[in-house]
Amino acid sequence: MGSGENWVGYHVLAHLALHWWFRKRGRPVPAFLILDQPTQAYYPSDRTEGGLDQIEDDEDRQAVLALFKLMYHGCQEIEMPFQLIVLDHAHLADDWFEASIIEEWRGENALVPRDWPSA
Repeated sequence: MGSGENWVGYHVLAHLALHWWFRKRGRPVPAFLILDQPTQAYYPSDRTEGGLDQIEDDEDRQAVLALFKLMYHGCQEIEMPFQLIVLDHAHLADDWFEASIIEEWRGENALVPRDWPSA
């Protein structure tokens, strides 16, 4: 299937299309999709924090922007209720991206609270 960029793009597109198709037909599928680090093909493996400015190649910046726009527009087409959960380090400075964020898990604000194992 080619590069990591193609691989990620095909998978994201396929999952969004399947959710769109099943939900249009009233099929019993979960109303959410979780994507873990779809920008991994663009970020160096040693990055722990992230902004789009940490990607050095302009083509990679454009590809990450296109990937998030695909997810954004795909979610607008899928019948509600539907939630896309993206676990990633990328953070775009665009208004549409900022408006789409419900929660950011960084630093002390963790997806799984740090005190759970000891509680």
